[in-house]
Amino acid sequence: MTMRKTTLFVCLIICLAAPLSAQTKWTEEFLARLNPAEHRSTEAAPPTPAVGGVFQTGTIPIGIQEVINMMLDNNLDIRSNRFTPRSTALQTLVFYRALQPSIRFSSTISSDTQASTSQVNGADVLRTVRHQFALNFSQQLKWGTSVTIDASTNRSSNNSANSTFNPSFTSAIRYAVGQHLLKDRGRLITTRQIIVGQNNEKLSEIQFETQITNLIVTAQKTYWDLVFAAEDFKVKTRSLELAQEGVNDVMLTVWRNVAASVPKIMSR
Repeated sequence: MTMRKTTLFVCLIICLAAPLSAQTKWTEEFLARLNPAEHRSTEAAPPTPAVGGVFQTGTIPIGIQEVINMMLDNNLDIRSNRFTPRSTALQTLVFYRALQPSIRFSSTISSDTQASTSQVNGADVLRTVRHQFALNFSQQLKWGTSVTIDASTNRSSNNSANSTFNPSFTSAIRYAVGQHLLKDRGRLITTRQIIVGQNNEKLSEIQFETQITNLIVTAQKTYWDLVFAAEDFKVKTRSLELAQEGVNDVMLTVWRNVAASVPKIMSR
């Protein structure tokens, strides 16, 4: 009978504690998504130009992806604000403490030695050794129900010749289930802080993503404005060259006409 109660007690503890064991994996997945080094595109970056070529041309070719990467790596606001969603997620884990199971185990040993004053004791000097083992399990469920299980086993042994069972064992298991009927009743009251923490976590993550998006948009706009300015400079430079060639052609034509008209004037 004692073995059956102990087996039932262990199975009940495993069933109550198993749902909480799966709550830590989501935190690792969330924190992994905020690490830019792990989730950055693994596409091969364009080869870095040789140092000799840079000294010869005086320019370093750079693409928009390199601009975005340098902006994300060197921006101090990104470095500091990147930890805000992580800290909020870790703070949310604190609120799960109220729903985590609590297991306590205690053990005590006592020994008594007493000189016998009667033959009923069964020994001249009666020595008694007692061992007490206690196990307590408690947990509060999401809907406000509290479960408590106490199991204890006492072992007693002595040197008395009159003892029928030596050593002797005494075991007990106590169950207690409590449920709030009026105050603090319901799942919403118990998980209120968890829901608030999860909302703050999502809000901080959205704010961080919005900040990154705005910086990427600014980097792209600045990059393409620079490209447009460079191309516009090339077009205007070419237009100036064409205009200069036109002026030279006009001047050459005028000099040719002047040179052709000089002999005619001299002949008159």
